[in-house]
Formats: sequence, structure tokens, C-alpha cells
Amino acid sequence: DFLEEKYELIKWMKNHPDVRFSIHTNGINLSPEITDMIKNNFSRIGVSLHSVNFESWNRITNPTGKMPEELQKEKFKKTIKNLEYLSKQNIGEKVFLKSVIIRGINDSEEELKLFLEFCKKLKFHPKLLQFDPQYPSQKKLQVKRKELFENLQKIGTKFDKDVPFHNDPKTYLPGVNFSYN
Repeated sequence: DFLEEKYELIKWMKNHPDVRFSIHTNGINLSPEITDMIKNNFSRIGVSLHSVNFESWNRITNPTGKMPEELQKEKFKKTIKNLEYLSKQNIGEKVFLKSVIIRGINDSEEELKLFLEFCKKLKFHPKLLQFDPQYPSQKKLQVKRKELFENLQKIGTKFDKDVPFHNDPKTYLPGVNFSYN
């Protein structure tokens, strides 16, 4: 709908202001023109970024290396530019930057701090998600809730008192109930 520039969903939403919608994107095609069309029509805007470090972002979005690095760099720069424009719209209360945390790629204190600082700068909510392995060989890439939250505390994150740190598989992990600096 958006890539074909039909915008049927936006047209429909304008005629149904009582319906709340969220949009989720990787941000690459979230151009200023599209941002201007959606900023007042969606109750939440979620953007999957995973890392603000190109090398880490590339490892996650291009795991097999099939995409040429120059093309990936172009996509990454475009995404960051789009997010900066989105930030200027002063709707940060409805924008969530999402990152799936993967061991050895974006789980270090440095990576987490870069991501949280970027969210803070743009006034977006960070949303940290647990990697869900699809194959047994991927289990080693999963960072459990307790480990992630303890690492977040080391870099200055404060959690609400009722946030569970246990690794119970029935506990859903978007880590959103915390404050950073």
C-alpha cells in the first residue's frame, strides 16, 4: 500500500477516527512524505532498528552477507535520516524503537548504551525484545531476561519495582518498564 503509493489505509483511517492503529516498519521507506501522512493517523509507530552501529545492524539485517555492503550502508543511513525527521515531528510519545537483542551482536553494554542514548536523543521509547530461536543451533544467541536486565542496570537503567527479572518462559519480554538516565 505504501510502496505502491496507494495509501488506502491512511484514506480509510481519516474516515474512521475512532479506530486506533499502529504501524510497524524497518524505517527504510519511512520517508518524510510518508511520515507527514501517518504522524497524526496512527496511535503508535514502531520501528525495528536493532542497533545504531552499522556493523551490528548489518550483521542482523544481512546475516548471510548476500546484500552488498554499499547498499546496506545506504539503507542504514536512510533509516537514520528518516528517524531523525520523525523525531522532529514532536510525536515521540507514540514512537517505539525496537531492538531484538542477540548475543554477540548487540547485547554488550556499549551497544545497549548506544541504542538507549539514541532513543533518548530522539525522544523515542526503547523497546527491547528477546531473540526467539527458530532452530536449536540458534539457542546460543538468546540473551535471557535476567542477564539483559542486569546489563541494563549496569549502564544506568532503573526498572519499576514490579518488573520481573526471572527467566520464566511465560513472561513476555519487551523491556519497556524502565527509565534510562
